[in-house]
Amino acid sequence: MNVFPEYKDIFWAIVNFLMLFWLLSRFLYKPILGMMASREKSIEENIHRAEEANREAEGLRQQYAESLAQAQGAAQETLAAARKAGETVRDEIVGKAREEAARMVEKAQAAINQEKDKALAELRAQVADLAVLAAGRVINKSLDTAEHRALVADFVREVGGN
Repeated sequence: MNVFPEYKDIFWAIVNFLMLFWLLSRFLYKPILGMMASREKSIEENIHRAEEANREAEGLRQQYAESLAQAQGAAQETLAAARKAGETVRDEIVGKAREEAARMVEKAQAAINQEKDKALAELRAQVADLAVLAAGRVINKSLDTAEHRALVADFVREVGGN
């Protein structure tokens, strides 16, 4: 047995190897390369779509943040306007209540003055009647209505003058 192969065996081994290489490259290597290329293209497209989705999501996030800030600003403005309107209404109500209280005080004061004047007039009339009665007893004569009225008017003028 010979350890070294013969030349014809080496030749046929090389021919077999080249045929196998040609068959593999023709029927297996090109389809595998095509499949790898399509897979690489698919992965690149997925990466591109993911990046695009990230950019879009970031844009939407920024838009949401801006909308939120605007909504918060609008809410603050609405609250401020409502507070101001509430204070205005409160001030109007307080002002109306004060005006009404002042009117009531004026009416009460006018009623008091009117009642006081009425009471004074009644008191003067009673004093005049008592004075005429007392004078009539002192003089022992009774006055007629015209004399009585003239005497009362003089007395009221004298009392009213003091």
